[in-house]
Amino acid sequence: MSESIRTAELEIGDILACYGTDLVSRIISAATCSPCQRPFYGPSHLATITRFQDRHVWSESTSLGRLPCQYRGIIVAGVQIHDPGERIAEYLQHGGYVEIYRLTKYWKFSPLEAAAFSQIFTEQFLSVPHLYDYSGAVLSGSRCYQLSKCFPAANLESLFCSELVAALLQRLQRLPLSNPTRWNPSRLLRQLIADGIYSRHTTAR
Repeated sequence: MSESIRTAELEIGDILACYGTDLVSRIISAATCSPCQRPFYGPSHLATITRFQDRHVWSESTSLGRLPCQYRGIIVAGVQIHDPGERIAEYLQHGGYVEIYRLTKYWKFSPLEAAAFSQIFTEQFLSVPHLYDYSGAVLSGSRCYQLSKCFPAANLESLFCSELVAALLQRLQRLPLSNPTRWNPSRLLRQLIADGIYSRHTTAR
């Protein structure tokens, strides 16, 4: 399955919902599970697909990467890009899996929107170093505080995974404007599915 995803049909704007088997990933998924919404057991990490130098790339913000960023040439904690097949293979090799979610037909990007999505990511988040937002990631996982008026304002100088994806989708009006730091991976994915913006396309196991 990972081979077909690597060589064929990833689209700009696809969301990669990642399920790892390490302790941190399991804690994140368990802490953000929901008995009332699908997926019940949410992902521990989100990435998206953008286009860079005429190829589709896995675009993310993470502090747990083991591969050098293909833009910077070194291992970084923060915004980075990779070959999609290599990142999928990482999850599969350790017993995890990756679900691919795609914009529904009513919300698909036009060619101009797809180009803008990639350009915004490259120019505003990749070309200027953005470190990983550790505090935001922790706060987003709270059950009640993430929705309270006391939640701190967004600071996009550093980003965690779903914060980055939310900010990009807000720029293309696929997600209402709000504080992107409030979105943990599970909550963001469930909202996009519930609103009919995304649906599951396939799974690499």
